[in-house]
Amino acid sequence: PVATVTAVTHNEATPTINNGIGVKLVDEEYIGISDGQYALDTSRRIQDVVTLMQNASESLRNGNPGDAVEKWRKAQEKDTRYAEPLIYAENQRVKETHRPYMTIVLGVSLGEKVYDGFSLDVLQGAYIAQKEWNSDPQLALSGGKMLRLLIAKSGSNPDSSKDIAQQIVQAAKSDVTIVGVQGWTTSQTTLEVVDILAAAHLPIVASDTASDELTRKSPYFFRIGTPSSVYASLIAKYIEKNLASQRLVIFRDPKEPYSLSLSDALVNQFADDRYQRPIIRGFTTADKDNAGFAQQVQKVLTTDKPNLIYIATNDVNHVTALLNAIPPTQEYADLKVFAGGAGYELVQAETSFTGYTRMIISSSAFPDEWSLVASGKPQPPFFQDYAVAYDPLSQHFGSYTYSRANGAVMMDYDAVRVLLEASKIAIQAGKQNPTHNDIKNSLSQINALRPFQGITGAIKFGSDGNPIDKGRLILRVVDGGFLKVVAYQGCFLVGSPCDNENIQFWPAQ
Repeated sequence: PVATVTAVTHNEATPTINNGIGVKLVDEEYIGISDGQYALDTSRRIQDVVTLMQNASESLRNGNPGDAVEKWRKAQEKDTRYAEPLIYAENQRVKETHRPYMTIVLGVSLGEKVYDGFSLDVLQGAYIAQKEWNSDPQLALSGGKMLRLLIAKSGSNPDSSKDIAQQIVQAAKSDVTIVGVQGWTTSQTTLEVVDILAAAHLPIVASDTASDELTRKSPYFFRIGTPSSVYASLIAKYIEKNLASQRLVIFRDPKEPYSLSLSDALVNQFADDRYQRPIIRGFTTADKDNAGFAQQVQKVLTTDKPNLIYIATNDVNHVTALLNAIPPTQEYADLKVFAGGAGYELVQAETSFTGYTRMIISSSAFPDEWSLVASGKPQPPFFQDYAVAYDPLSQHFGSYTYSRANGAVMMDYDAVRVLLEASKIAIQAGKQNPTHNDIKNSLSQINALRPFQGITGAIKFGSDGNPIDKGRLILRVVDGGFLKVVAYQGCFLVGSPCDNENIQFWPAQ
């Protein structure tokens, strides 16, 4: 169950930006960078939580960190999924140890005008990485540096991410502890910021932004999720071998980078495989009028009569609108809907929808993959640590966003860990205070000769910043609403034999 929440008005003091830290009002949203002095995740939260967060930030600005920590604790108790107060409280603990630390900036949207589950995932995954790192008795191996996190919010408008990237550059000039950026949550926002951050020599590690336009975009850009041109092969093969769809419709937005990249990659893959060409239907991802999109879907159902619909979108609201537009009649009983990460976000969507059992989802990670493709290997501590952090009273056993991490959270955790690994490599090479170029060079060393074992599989970067042989999965909704892995491709364990071309299939039932 999800607590009833409402959109609320930000109630901070007159905003200022000092050495890169601070917020400003843009399009009725406060955006900017916070170390705890400003509450950023204020949309669709319980009113009491938002008030506590804003009061905590005011206490910190007024020089009363003890009161701020107490209010952050109370805020998180009221909504245990909420990672922002945990991050700020841990930042304060780091400060109070008087030990050296490094800082990673988390680039997120936290849009208040659209549902944004991906930003929640970033904060959840990053906090677990922060807490584990700072509690590790082997911390001395990294030069004894603890981890502080800054949250950089760009809001609902992707164009605003450029302003926030400039603010990160400003912050990095004033704060030499900043080693890199993890983010952003979509290909579109990431494309906006990469050149700005690269000009300042700031390395950026994205978790799961898939647009092929990002490949070789910058020597300072790395990602741990596979690009569309690579992922399309698995998606196409699953459709060809397991669905045998002869009437496939792909919804795509030719002006949105992820949507265009993935749909083009799928069309090209079907052509290479000499499979029937899909029908392409356009829609506008920036148009939040789901009623208009629903009419498009109903027209497609009538004219194209598909037995499979693929929707290339980052927005879970488009997926729910599509599902709700399909009549629950016998005529459409076998119609399947295929989506990427936005389909996985359905498990935490705050919009009601029907037809969940229609769903097929591509994902870069899944919590059960250790038992499937790493049989006999113990699960990393992350999974238990996640449940302890976000379901401390064990009230939500098996529930996503509480005791069970989704794939996006796992990828975001690994993205932060990769930046930490790069810092460790640089420090062990004698760079006690690594520069941004030192971190970039160390990221390049996480390659086929020196892979890093992530919770989402083996991570190794190619010369283009893309991952090599990274694991990727297809999920199906089965057994009345549970997700199950039905296909896997990639290399999971460091040091184990792997045929990246091989695809493992499992039955849906």
